[in-house]
Amino acid sequence: MGQFAGGNAALPTGTARLDPTMPPWSVDIIRGRRTEHLGIIEAPDQREAYRLAIEKFNVPIERQNRLFVGKLDDRTPKRPDVGRACRVNRAPLPARGA
Repeated sequence: MGQFAGGNAALPTGTARLDPTMPPWSVDIIRGRRTEHLGIIEAPDQREAYRLAIEKFNVPIERQNRLFVGKLDDRTPKRPDVGRACRVNRAPLPARGA
């Protein structure tokens, strides 16, 4: 998981949050063209999530401008059948050089 401490602090699936005013925020760090997922943090707003991520994952000051903090509730609707159907019905990729 890279050089940052903290590990993957993902929320357990199927569990209710204790405080609904503390939504989950996904924390990633941009590395060139790719991103590395650092973990998930609960915070009342994005600014506080950013501050907590810097503390929790020990992000050095020269890398703090590369952090991405996104609210998990704003992502794709939770419909587990969509991703599964796409993977099952996907056509095989053509061979290279063909």
